[in-house]
Amino acid sequence: MKKNSYTTSNFEYSYALDKRPPENLDNKHCHDSYEILYVIDGLGRIIIEGTAFDITPGTLMVIRPFE
Repeated sequence: MKKNSYTTSNFEYSYALDKRPPENLDNKHCHDSYEILYVIDGLGRIIIEGTAFDITPGTLMVIRPFE
């Protein structure tokens, strides 16, 4: 997985390019800031607060902190 981050006094971002098969990804996690998920390639499903969403190329999701 390729990761990178950038931080200033009032702004922080990080990104990851993850090409691992779904069975190797962490099952549950959350962040203390907004998460933006953009799918470039592949198919899958993400569960947020008990609701399942199918993800396909072009999917863009903004996930609130601690969800």
